Amino acid sequence: MKLKKNIHAEIIGILVIASFAIFIASCSSSTSPKVKKTFPNDTSILAAGAHPHIGTTFTDSAYIRDSSLNIIVASGTTIVYTLVDTNFSLGGKSNVYEFTSSVDTIYLHFEASGDFSYYTHFGLGSLSVGSEWVTYPSQTQGTIATPIISFRSPVPADTIQITGSSKGHGIGTYFIGKESIPSGKAIMTADAYAVKLKTHNTETIAIFFASGLDFFTGYAVNTSGNFGGVNLGEGVNRFLIDYDLK
Repeated sequence: MKLKKNIHAEIIGILVIASFAIFIASCSSSTSPKVKKTFPNDTSILAAGAHPHIGTTFTDSAYIRDSSLNIIVASGTTIVYTLVDTNFSLGGKSNVYEFTSSVDTIYLHFEASGDFSYYTHFGLGSLSVGSEWVTYPSQTQGTIATPIISFRSPVPADTIQITGSSKGHGIGTYFIGKESIPSGKAIMTADAYAVKLKTHNTETIAIFFASGLDFFTGYAVNTSGNFGGVNLGEGVNRFLIDYDLK
């Protein structure tokens, strides 16, 4: 059965290449995680234990932030993600959900705890140096330490060491038009060090994740630090404006 809800309505960072970033407005925090359920008179939300089917789409509005982290209005664009695979294998995980768009591809793995893992690409500028799964405790609301990750940079030869953690920051409500969708907030903060590259950068990724949709409702990426003696700051915001569950 097709379930549809219509609403009128990459950043390549120095530390993390976030393949999806969305605006986190309209969220207020509460104290306990919400479980996936079907709401009365609303068939657009997944039932407990269910996941989206192939063909499901999510539409985002995206904006870039400048070096002062102010939104550049002229950068606004719309991106449509389509679920094309629910049994993909990647980075040691199976049953990975693959969402494609004209801009990038998102890989998600839904954990038994209700949390989700996001396959994250790490890089320096436009140079991709490796990828790793990062788990966000959007439902359990705990703290998950990210193992120390070391990547080799070919130009110049150097070791890029990345450390960090992700932590729950409450459960809130995201609004699309008049529809309210419970969303768990989790933030990952990571630091990158490379001696020869003379870089120390911090990336913060704040995500709101709706268990009733199995997708992001809000995601914001901010980068700050120093690369080769140059101070850097940039970011991207994307927010969910439409979805079509199948």
